[in-house]
Parts: sequence; structure tokens; C-alpha cells
Amino acid sequence: MYPHTRLLCLSSYAGKLTEFWSNSRCIHQMSMKNIVKTPLVCGQPTEESHPHLVMKGELVPGIQKEEFMIRRRNLIESVLSTRKDFYHVIVIPSAIRQYMSDHIPYPFRQNTDFLYFSGCQETDCALVICGNSVDNFTSTLFLKPYDPQSELWNGPSTKAECAPLIFGVDDGKTLPQLSEFIMSELKGHNNCVIWYNQKQKVQSIVDRTVNNAAAENSIYLDDSLVEHCHKLRLYKSLAEQRLMRQSCQIASKAFIKAMMSTKPGSTEHKLYATLDYECRMGGAEYLAYPPVVATGNNANTLHYIDNKQKIKDGDLILVDAGCEYHGYSSDISRTWPASGWFSDAQKTLYEATLCVQKELIDMCQERPSLDTLYEAMCFKLGKALAAAHVFKKNVDPSELNMLARALCPHHVSHYLGMDVHDIGTVKKSIKTEPGFIITVEPG
Repeated sequence: MYPHTRLLCLSSYAGKLTEFWSNSRCIHQMSMKNIVKTPLVCGQPTEESHPHLVMKGELVPGIQKEEFMIRRRNLIESVLSTRKDFYHVIVIPSAIRQYMSDHIPYPFRQNTDFLYFSGCQETDCALVICGNSVDNFTSTLFLKPYDPQSELWNGPSTKAECAPLIFGVDDGKTLPQLSEFIMSELKGHNNCVIWYNQKQKVQSIVDRTVNNAAAENSIYLDDSLVEHCHKLRLYKSLAEQRLMRQSCQIASKAFIKAMMSTKPGSTEHKLYATLDYECRMGGAEYLAYPPVVATGNNANTLHYIDNKQKIKDGDLILVDAGCEYHGYSSDISRTWPASGWFSDAQKTLYEATLCVQKELIDMCQERPSLDTLYEAMCFKLGKALAAAHVFKKNVDPSELNMLARALCPHHVSHYLGMDVHDIGTVKKSIKTEPGFIITVEPG
């Protein structure tokens, strides 16, 4: 029996038949001997429909439903810290389905802030959190209204009345009810503020609804919500750390297979295909970003993603790739020789860069900022290249930093998580803390 189930005894069948009706429209028919349960139809994998992916108690693979409830509580607590005497209305939209051409959709990827706080993987939705204290707030998930024609093409979606049971929110409604709901919340309380990310308008319907409600009620619309969301996302829970480790392990094995398959005369595209195939066979849904597979001089183009060149004997191959595993990304950069053997000059440069990387990883024990790591990289890389006689003998030591910056124009590190650059709004000048996940990639 599901929670929140009401027992309705039908007088004409008293003692013979009892029907259980849940908030999720799941009908349980119970006779004296047998129980028949209608399977719950949902718009994403559940422990019932996909037991090989979603374990008992999980909302999405690897993360329990309760963790999402804690995240929502942490978010209301965060915004309350800035305005204690206000009633807060937080609105986070889902992504919508995008089309590459008429009726041909791109693979759907959820708005990560929405996914982080709701666990919902469906299109055309919105999460609204309302309250004035951590002990007095509600979460409402707005889902698509039932549309049999849409479900014929795109598959089933979760019914609004299923939302509390599936996602652990307080209530579920359909998206067309969003405007009426927000207006009611604003009129029912004094000193209101709406939190909404104006800089990333991922869904036009939600955007119009929020802005109209704010204008009609003369309510302040705070667009700094993303800063509160990203501050929370920066600290990875133990469940998130486990998913991240698995994402990195899958990508690492794919890199090894790609190295083993490399040979002169092959192409960058074949290596790309090997990485993509091995990551998917390892359990990843897809690559985390368009990979860089650059042979020879192509490696000097930082965002080279054409991946069309033929691999020549003597070339070095730079690969920057990662995969997305249940919503969490990996990011790995490696360089190896096409022939299987480094030349003396290649080996010297490779070992100098590797030595710098190991020293920077050791520095992470001191919990430096990412900017501190970058400054250290420039200093260490300059010294290492000078020792390797890459620079002229008469180069002034004070110029080594500048030369290293020219050779490595990208930052040495970024935060990593649900997005590859996770999170873009968090400054790289803050000291790292337990729970942060970062890259260390001198080049």
C-alpha cells in the first residue's frame, strides 16, 4: 500500500471488495485473497519501472528522495538569510524540448538547477518554493497537463497528483495553474519577494508568468537566485561524490581503450567514436561535452572540436573529454604519442607538465583557491620549462611567469559537478573546502 492512501468501503460490496485510491490515481483492488496493483506510470525511471537503475528509496539513480527535500530546505534557508522579514516565492523552471529541425528533437538535457532541487527529469515544468521560515515553507511541482497526442510521440509524463508521492514535494499542479498560484501566494502575504533567475530564461511561459505577477503586484523580483543555488551545489554530498567517482572511472577506462586503439593512419574521428562508445558501454548516458581530439598542431586550438584530421606518425594526440553519468560529469585531459613512443623532446615536455600537475595536486591538501593554483602553475611551469631548456639560457627569471602564461593561456582549474564548469558563478578566488570537486589541468 502506498502512503496517503484513503480507504473507501463501498456499501454494496461490504465485506467482499475494498478499493484503495491514492493521490497518484493508482488504483488498488483488494479482494479477500488477492491484491492487484495498477503500475504507476511516470515520466522518468523509477525503482518500479527501472530497478536496474533506481534503487529503493532513490528518486534518481544514486540519490535518495530525502536528499532533494533537504536541498529545498537549504535553499529557503539561504534566501531567508538575506531577507528575514519577507515571504519568499522561489521559482525554478525546467528546460524545454529543443528541436534541430521540424519535429526532430535534440536529446533532452534538464536545467541543472531545476534537476538539483526537484529530481524531475521532464520537460515544461516548474518548481515553486514558498515560505517565511525553514519550518514554514511548501514546495509545489508544476507538471505538464495530460496530453495523449504529446505522449504518443514523446512518451508518458507524470500526472500532477503523483508529484508528492514521486518527488516528495508538498503538492503537484499543472503548469497552466502556475500564474493563479503565484498571484494567490503574493496576495495572501505582505512583504513578498520573488526569487527568479532573469539571466537564464530557459522557459518563456514561466518567464512571462513570473514577470507579469511581479509587475501586477509591484513585487520586488530578485534575480540573484542563481548565486544561492550555485553556492549549495558547490558542496557535493557523499551520494554525489560516489556518482562523480563512477563518472571519472568510466571516462578513464574509455581513455585507455582509445590509447590502445591509436595508430598512425587512423583519424581523430575514430578516436572520438571510441571514446563515445566506451563511455556509453560503461554506463554513461552520453559525453559531457563535445570532446577535443586534436592531433599535431590542432592541439594549439584550445576548443578544437572538428576532429577530422588524419593521425600521422610522430604526432602527439591531445584528448580532452568526459562523460555524464546519471547527471554528473567527468573531465579528463591526456596527451599520448600516435606511434606509442615519445620522442626525446616530447618526453621532456610531457614529464615537465606531469611534474607540475603532481605538485599542484599535492598543494590541494592546503585547500588553496583555484586562482592560487593558477599562479603556482605559472611559476612552476616556467621553472620546469627553463630547466628543460625550452627557453633561452639568458631569459630573466622574472619573465618565466609571463612566458608560462603565454604557453598555457587557460586557467589550470575549474569546479566540476552536474555541469562541466560547475559552478560558473562561483569565484575562483575563494579557498577550496571539503566537498568541492575541482580539476587540475596544466597544459
